[in-house]
Amino acid sequence: MAKSQRGQGLARDLMHHAEVRALDLGFAVLELQTRVELVENHATFRALGFEECGRTAHVGYDRPTSITFQKRLSATAKV
Repeated sequence: MAKSQRGQGLARDLMHHAEVRALDLGFAVLELQTRVELVENHATFRALGFEECGRTAHVGYDRPTSITFQKRLSATAKV
């Protein structure tokens, strides 16, 4: 995202929309992955209520290259 667009709540709004849609579809969890080196993304996802639940490595790597985050949803997300 462009620096001029940061801090306006766009990620929060987008995730809220994803939560409402997931609940409408009957899902109880949102899951996403991000690359290990994108530490700003990790902080953003944690601030949005996601928790790290795993790490994986791309083929050919002997160390984790991706982090998986999950967020349990509640009906209050629809408010």
